[in-house]
Amino acid sequence: KAVVSTQSTGAWVKDKERAPHICSIMQRCDKMSNMVASEVLAGETATGRAKTITRWITVAKLCRKHNNFASLLQIVAGLTFSAIQRLKFTWSLVTSEMKNELNQLKDVVSVSN
Repeated sequence: KAVVSTQSTGAWVKDKERAPHICSIMQRCDKMSNMVASEVLAGETATGRAKTITRWITVAKLCRKHNNFASLLQIVAGLTFSAIQRLKFTWSLVTSEMKNELNQLKDVVSVSN
């Protein structure tokens, strides 16, 4: 079924049945971001969590390289959840190069750009 114009005008805010495609996209985005965060939090040690963060930053870089901005946004969103950002010791184990890469990726998906 094709996306109709009312789905792109904000009608979905009032009536989700009128914009099922938009709602589906939003649900997928939420699921992906939650999966990224869950994988990080599933690590039993700070070192394991840092490796998972590094892996997701690497995947996000590949998404950027292939112009897959939807997945890039979802990964960055998952890595910037407050529960993930509060892992100070874990983040101290992530290399500064990877943290810089993540900051650059945040700039790419920033709504101000």
